[in-house]
Amino acid sequence: MKIDNVIVERISRFTQFRSFVKKLEFSGQVFVVKPCWRDAKTYTSAKTLEWLFKSIPGKKVVVESYSPWRNKNFLEEVEGKRRRRTVITAANAREKWKWLKRQDSWFLSYSGIRKVLKKFDVEYVNVTEEVWCGRVAEAEKVRKLVEARYGPVTNTALYGVIPQKIYDLRDSAFISLNLCFMPKKNTLFRASTLNVFDLIPDPVKSERWVG
Repeated sequence: MKIDNVIVERISRFTQFRSFVKKLEFSGQVFVVKPCWRDAKTYTSAKTLEWLFKSIPGKKVVVESYSPWRNKNFLEEVEGKRRRRTVITAANAREKWKWLKRQDSWFLSYSGIRKVLKKFDVEYVNVTEEVWCGRVAEAEKVRKLVEARYGPVTNTALYGVIPQKIYDLRDSAFISLNLCFMPKKNTLFRASTLNVFDLIPDPVKSERWVG
């Protein structure tokens, strides 16, 4: 079903998914894919990523940031097995860097996503890791590029937290693959915006970037 420029489909099989992707008329040689990996309970699955990788040609790069909830502790708390032992806040996130990295690796294995990335030779770029390691593009170059197309951003600190790897992919096609359902008005807009918001490198984004 097509509503203006929006295509809506009910999908349960790969053939339906592939047909849906074809209708979207993606084009490009490189695709930057932003899944929804906010927590270890509800996330864009390995199967969905595999279907997408099968449906689009060319090079694929998956991008995501660290999250306070994408870890084994959170999963055990949600399932009622035990209380969460490690809580990530804006104040302690850097101190918990190694822990976040280990839990991200755990998630990739637990979810089966690591195998899918390897199967399709897809690079995974963690924006938090890139920024905290100092592998960022020059802020002035980013500022000029953004303001030439869209005008200035409200928080200019964002110009300095763009990974060089992401900057180098700036002419690539971008896919926001968010499967979170929110039964509210403007759901499609909200889902897409919230998913891209997670590309801000800070694991806890609300304390600094919301408001």
